[in-house]
Amino acid sequence: MDTATSLGSLPDHLLLDVVEYLDTARDVSHLGSSSRRTHNLIHHDGWKTFVRTRFPSLAVPSSDSTGWGPVADRLTYLDRCWERRAFIFNYFQEAAQKRERGYRHGQRPRHGQSVRFQSVVDAQLVSSTQHEMLACGAGEDLFVRWRATDGTCPGTWRSLLGRETGYAAGTGDVTAVSAIERDSRPEVIVGRANGDVQLLSAADDDSFGQPVKRLLPLDHGEVNPRSSPGQLAVTWTEWQPQAQMIARCRSSLLALYNLSSEDEAELKPMVYYNASKDERGGDASLVLCAKFMGSDTIACGIGGSSEPLRWGKIRPTGLELSPATYYSDGQAYSAFTAPRGTVRAIEPIGGAKNEHLLLSAWDDGSYRLLDMRTPSSHDAVYRDRFQPYHAGSSLLVYGTERFVAGGNREPVLRLFDFRCPKPYFHFSALPCSDRSPAPEHPEVAQMRSHGRQRNRSTLPAQQPPSAAPSDRCDLAGAGLCSWHAQSRQPSWRPDATMYLSADNRGPVFSLAKASDLSGSLYCGLRGEVAEATLTLAGDITQETAKRTAPPGWMMTGGERAPSDVTIVETGISRCHSEGWMGTDPMASVGLYNHHPFGSSQYVLRDPPERSRLDSSVRKREGSSVDGPRRRFGT
Repeated sequence: MDTATSLGSLPDHLLLDVVEYLDTARDVSHLGSSSRRTHNLIHHDGWKTFVRTRFPSLAVPSSDSTGWGPVADRLTYLDRCWERRAFIFNYFQEAAQKRERGYRHGQRPRHGQSVRFQSVVDAQLVSSTQHEMLACGAGEDLFVRWRATDGTCPGTWRSLLGRETGYAAGTGDVTAVSAIERDSRPEVIVGRANGDVQLLSAADDDSFGQPVKRLLPLDHGEVNPRSSPGQLAVTWTEWQPQAQMIARCRSSLLALYNLSSEDEAELKPMVYYNASKDERGGDASLVLCAKFMGSDTIACGIGGSSEPLRWGKIRPTGLELSPATYYSDGQAYSAFTAPRGTVRAIEPIGGAKNEHLLLSAWDDGSYRLLDMRTPSSHDAVYRDRFQPYHAGSSLLVYGTERFVAGGNREPVLRLFDFRCPKPYFHFSALPCSDRSPAPEHPEVAQMRSHGRQRNRSTLPAQQPPSAAPSDRCDLAGAGLCSWHAQSRQPSWRPDATMYLSADNRGPVFSLAKASDLSGSLYCGLRGEVAEATLTLAGDITQETAKRTAPPGWMMTGGERAPSDVTIVETGISRCHSEGWMGTDPMASVGLYNHHPFGSSQYVLRDPPERSRLDSSVRKREGSSVDGPRRRFGT
């Protein structure tokens, strides 16, 4: 009796089980090409299985018509760009002719305003049109751009000028913006420096900019008109689509509005929370940000508070928040004994799949990951090892794979790996080698630079090196080759910091992306908006890099413009011992210059053979910067 079974005769569920064990999209494609039946199965279900197995934490927009093959291609490409630090940068600024003479760079005489505006940005994937919508608040003006999700076209801009809608520079500046989709129509929530909040139409038609709803303040006057500008301004707006709710942060108040009623043009808050009532002596605290953790839970970050991170349930009877952080013995912080702190940004982790994980940026320079179900002050802590006390002011999260933090002092993007188990490695499809990856990771480079051995007991556990170099992977026996084995180690995938501009002295006020499938992230800077697009240097063309600016603005950067972006690799940022400083600061770091086509300002080394970094990331000749270990003698 012949019991031999061909691969094509296996049941579908067994073939999909095989797909779950394939490391690369190339392997899945080869399986699909083995027969007509496997080709059809991979086309209809195989790529979906691959995406959900290798990128389980990413929120992938999908529908019945989603082509999962292109989705897999997109996600694998973006992962390769992230790991290789492959970006192209564009900056949107006001046209030079709009500025008056006699002011230093970074200043703008906006009717008495001594400095340039603080840009705020948000982005949204509009499912009804499959376009990415970018909303930018620039002073008193609002700009919106629509662009196809593949990024092949530059997009269309429209503007809503403050002077045309009754808002003056300064008091009418946009201080908070949320791009949303409601009832299959794009809309924008706009909060301003004078406390006004409006829901505006963002459709690319005659209704653009028309008010849909106006959010009223509390009946009893929530803020004294003589308060400081920081107390008057709306600091944050947030949208919860399932519950049809808007959260608005202003001064010490967090207010929630219900948008389920279409008849009312003006909405009063359904519930509100005063963060100052839990402070000693009723001291004023500033609610800086808020995020929904599901349809009935909300968390907020507070400035100048003994309980700077709070969360709670939304109930018909009101909104009561409690501290989200605890002492090591499980006791909540006391408002009368705890030191004051500030949480400037928070982001939920995992989306609808996990409504309990929250990442927060603290003013001591730490980024704390917390599971709300545990009686703990943190479950993981991350800290830039080169500038460990530099705080972040904005966050952007990509599942449980990585997050980006915007600097609170300067235009800096810090790229962190969560260091959770990683199901996909882009280099698994690359050829084997008995060599080590290049360039050297920061730990090795630092030891070589200073000629001394560091105390390895303080470092996170690494895989032991192979007894002898191997030039070929043998999955059935000896294991991985030297190159693939070392590339999987955390130390060879270091975190990094990108310094965006030497001319801009302001922080990164906000960060945004349309979705986890988007190849662009947006940064709200002082007087300008930056777009960082994930693109390998070999894939950059004039068409892919082409961007248009809003009316009255100009664009700088692009595929052949000189880049002033500097990159430093900072090792593993996840703290490996108890306490907020459970990581070893870098004594010094090497500087990389980002430019796809070379630079005349610096002498740049050619990338090493089979570099783990993109060819646009070039080492500066003989350049390094001292870190805290060198400066403070630690």
